[in-house]
Amino acid sequence: MSAEISKINRQRIVAAFPDYLQQDAEVVADFLLNRNLDLHPSLHQEVSLLGQKLTIPGRIYSELPLEEATSMLSAVQQAILNCLFLRHHNGFVRQKCLERLVDINEYFITPFVVSLLGEYVIEILFVADKVINSNTVDNYIAFIVKNTEYWDKTKSRVISYWNEYYRRNRYEDIREYIGMQIANRLDKAKWQSGVG
Repeated sequence: MSAEISKINRQRIVAAFPDYLQQDAEVVADFLLNRNLDLHPSLHQEVSLLGQKLTIPGRIYSELPLEEATSMLSAVQQAILNCLFLRHHNGFVRQKCLERLVDINEYFITPFVVSLLGEYVIEILFVADKVINSNTVDNYIAFIVKNTEYWDKTKSRVISYWNEYYRRNRYEDIREYIGMQIANRLDKAKWQSGVG
């Protein structure tokens, strides 16, 4: 990978996180770029978090570092690394990294988890259901209130993937599909909170 592409990828990694995490995101970016991380050149998602525009990578390509190699990273840096790997091209890697975030209540994780709701791997959705819990739901309400267009697109993807992959063989009723259950639960929590 050329030095110019590495520089661009580093900037893109840092741009996926709020300013208060810049130094931690830079540490993770350098850690991953030393391991040949590559980002899809054009796929990305723009969201708002804490009044900032963030650009979440669409897909990343790299081997997941061994846990021993990441032990030198702080807990926040490990969470940042796991967030980035939620955008990995391999669903098993996305699921493994999401499992590592189950007990972490950090707002910056939210857009990465929401993006997974609009994907087709149902096993990931069952893990996302554990991540979006009574301790973290306020983060998700705040996020979807500030990102209504993105949230609407995500819910449309939930419906599309249910229709394409699960409607005929597992979940005839969309209300039984875990992706729709999560989306409905978040919408209900938003409504009950009186925001948005």
